[in-house]
Amino acid sequence: MGAPTIAGEPQASSPQRRWPRLKIDVPVRVIVTRDNKTAYVSGRGRELGEGGMAVFAGVELHLDSQVQIEFTTPYSSEPIRVCGVVRNRNGYCYGVEFLADSAEQGRRVTRLRQILQAVM
Repeated sequence: MGAPTIAGEPQASSPQRRWPRLKIDVPVRVIVTRDNKTAYVSGRGRELGEGGMAVFAGVELHLDSQVQIEFTTPYSSEPIRVCGVVRNRNGYCYGVEFLADSAEQGRRVTRLRQILQAVM
């Protein structure tokens, strides 16, 4: 067995990550729009980094699919919704890169990261 690793540190055999990862386990909703139909799928946020989140959700997503991730905080009745794109997958666990195409999206992503880091 290899040496234990600290949450957020990449293992020696894994590719170098751009940002450290924080292990989390929070409920999220994955919102997928296809063929003018929108599906809301319950999932779990598993890891959080500066640029994205690992999400486990029982939905078939393809690489480069655009999705929205929604999280309701215990501090507000208004959910935070951020846009993202699927960059990798392993079964039903997806690596979603946050998209911040506008100043508003950038604020939402920052707020989501801050709240999730605070509750962990």
